[in-house]
Amino acid sequence: MRESSLVPTNLLDWPRCESLLPDQRLILLSLWSSRYLNCAGTGMYPIRPAASSLGLSPDALDGGLNTLETAKLIDRDKETGEIFILDWFRFHHFKTEMSQKMLDAAIGKIASARLKNIVIEKSGGYLPTTTSSASPSSTTTDDADLTSSNEFVVGGGNSFSIPKEFSDTFLRMTKDLNAKVQADVADEFIGQLRSGKVRKPEALLRTLAAAAKNGTLTLDAAREERQRREMESRVEALRADAKKIEIDGEAAKAGIDLLAKIAPGLAAKAGSHGSEA
Repeated sequence: MRESSLVPTNLLDWPRCESLLPDQRLILLSLWSSRYLNCAGTGMYPIRPAASSLGLSPDALDGGLNTLETAKLIDRDKETGEIFILDWFRFHHFKTEMSQKMLDAAIGKIASARLKNIVIEKSGGYLPTTTSSASPSSTTTDDADLTSSNEFVVGGGNSFSIPKEFSDTFLRMTKDLNAKVQADVADEFIGQLRSGKVRKPEALLRTLAAAAKNGTLTLDAAREERQRREMESRVEALRADAKKIEIDGEAAKAGIDLLAKIAPGLAAKAGSHGSEA
């Protein structure tokens, strides 16, 4: 929970707010200063306590939140009960290392995988970068070369691959994690990169490492990445089998051709021996 927050002074004058009813405007203002949301502009939002604070019925609050979601002012995961203010990072900046660690920790606690990805993407566009030139922190997914990777083989039979441009950053951020968790972070990172929706890969990697350290890392993209690798392995095995069958078939055909050539001679020899007898 927060004790203070930045609220845009012209919030209710935004074009997206023009059609909002008074109760919906009240809900929006309350969200920007809500104690239920953390420094990442997200959190579990309890309908009944919040409705009581606003003097609204739970149904009215729930309906108002739906309207705000339709207006693209918030995003919401009804299964986890979490809410994210979509414009949060336009007004909340994290310029110091300490504030970025606080942000990473807050993002790591998000239960909804979908909301977490949205928050990572939104936050990445406003986090400071070390240089203005192309670097891991300014590389987009489209720039990342997923075919050029460093392979890491670690203890316990675990191994993983990381694009070369992110290898040093990955090892620095995950050096305190055990081999299995390192592999989990790597697969989740690669899986999300393949989605093509990651604007700031280094920000994503930092958030995944933080989530792994506090035990909240989700592996939705990692599972898909592992299934993709398993399928590739199966396809390669099938290709190898097909190639072997092709080679064996060619060898068999050559043997048959050879037999066809020598068979008449063998038959003739057999006939001559019979006549001599």
